[in-house]
Amino acid sequence: MSSFPNIFDSHVHSAASPDSEMLPNEAIDALATQGMGCIFTEHLDFFPKTGSDFMVDLDFYPRAYLPYRSRTVLLGLEIGLTAECIVKNRMVANSADFDYIIGSVHVPDFTNGVDLAFFGEHLSKMQESGEEFYRLYLSYVLDMIQQNDFFDALGHIDYISRYSPLPGSLYEDFPEEYDAVFRAVVENDKVLEFNTARMGNERDKDVRQNLFAIYSRYHALGGRFVTLGSDAHTLARLGYQFPAALQLLSEIGLQIVYFSERKRICKT
Repeated sequence: MSSFPNIFDSHVHSAASPDSEMLPNEAIDALATQGMGCIFTEHLDFFPKTGSDFMVDLDFYPRAYLPYRSRTVLLGLEIGLTAECIVKNRMVANSADFDYIIGSVHVPDFTNGVDLAFFGEHLSKMQESGEEFYRLYLSYVLDMIQQNDFFDALGHIDYISRYSPLPGSLYEDFPEEYDAVFRAVVENDKVLEFNTARMGNERDKDVRQNLFAIYSRYHALGGRFVTLGSDAHTLARLGYQFPAALQLLSEIGLQIVYFSERKRICKT
């Protein structure tokens, strides 16, 4: 890359993650052609209730990726936050020289150890019974922010909306729960990730409205910064929907940042 990038794709999964076959050099080159830097955020999810894990090989990564590391290529983790694994997750986050840690809630307590990506049918049953799983999810996210101090950005607050039988939740549906999450993010000096994975989704035609309402309220409660990530697992998804995301964030007044050596960097 001939010059420093204007922006980083701060959420990229490569072949070091169990669910991607994308080679790191391919991701770096593809983003460079778009004028962007790359932050690899490989999966680290302990699933104690099911007796299985979904994670990068920590003996392989970041050692094997160290030759790629530069001012424009950074190394991180996406850690799945669960109440059962706080100590273990903290030890991993602090055990290696990572640039950036995303804290994501993939397995809230009501799924009994199952990632929401595989829980869609159960969410439909919860909907039919009148259980407000969005409220349960946001309450668990709040608990995880308050109990975990080792991450830099809260990942994809709308993760549950990817798999929900309902349209993505608006801020107005659960204002108290969203407000509590946003205040905790700000008070704990974390930032929200703006994850573009749902943008352009034909099933969820109101996604821009959903995200605009959520991130506008985050801004109103003192949030000033977001990281921007595609959550890409393939070359085609790198930098996905970034122009639309940049327009939305500009309208709200949020500043995009990235993390290097666990320090927040404002790129102007």
